[in-house]
Amino acid sequence: MKINKLFIFFILICQGYLSQTVKDTVVSDSIDPVYRRLRLALNYSSANTFLGKKDSLSIPILTPTIKYTTSKDFFYQLNLVHSNTTDKLFDQLDLRAGYNHYFNDQWNATLSYTRSFYSKAVDRFNSIVNNDINLFVGYDWDYVYSALSLDYTSGSKAYNYTYYDTIKGPLGKKHIIESKESGNLSAKDFTVTFMNSRQFYFYDLFNEVDKLIVCPEIDVYFGTQNSVQQSSTIRKLVKGKKQKTITSSDNTTSPFMAYSFNLDLRYVYKRITLNLSPYYTIPQKMASDTYVQQPFFVMYGGLFYTWKWEKK
Repeated sequence: MKINKLFIFFILICQGYLSQTVKDTVVSDSIDPVYRRLRLALNYSSANTFLGKKDSLSIPILTPTIKYTTSKDFFYQLNLVHSNTTDKLFDQLDLRAGYNHYFNDQWNATLSYTRSFYSKAVDRFNSIVNNDINLFVGYDWDYVYSALSLDYTSGSKAYNYTYYDTIKGPLGKKHIIESKESGNLSAKDFTVTFMNSRQFYFYDLFNEVDKLIVCPEIDVYFGTQNSVQQSSTIRKLVKGKKQKTITSSDNTTSPFMAYSFNLDLRYVYKRITLNLSPYYTIPQKMASDTYVQQPFFVMYGGLFYTWKWEKK
């Protein structure tokens, strides 16, 4: 009888110890490490693009970037833009701030705001866009990752140009008449991007700490095109094509669409990431000659270096 009681007592002690051990293990496993991140990047684009549209001018873009992400998933980013269209080293500055939120293993969202500053000499079609508010919501279906990206963009740009017209006087003598035109153009747009992608991982390619991430993606853009329509107006003024005075009320309300196919390649070695992304885009219902209206190909690339520190 005493042996049975001692056996039962021993079993109860073991159950209590095991249950506590399991509990401690579950708690410790459920707490993921939290990191702060700092990323330096150098991005390249073979052409100037913006939300599914490509500039009609041949403008390759080089963009140094620095991004800091806090342990609470707030992030701050600075972009400097270099192009071959001005004599400045950097003719555009972008400041971006936002917040990443992960609801669970499948749902995530990002809310961000970008403020852009341009040199007066910049003539890129998106230089009228000063503000961009973006809401991104993604869902992982296990076999494919889908997301909706909503962009509300707005901005304004001043113009001041002088024209010289040659006319013949009563005696056939030529006279030069000077005329000026100035004003301010503004526009607001809303763009929806539907994205679908799938990531494939290949480990230990050259050593034990590297990997290759291959991500095919299909995007569909739909939105208004007031900003680029106004940019077209400014370019016509620059070329000296006299026309009626244009105001911001002349914005077009016709929507545009574009389909984009991308194969994103990322090679990761420790803190270094090398990226190469060819894009093929098919625009639809474009209303301006400021951007390419036929299918186009753009190559993107980037070199990234990332530090991260665990928050204790």
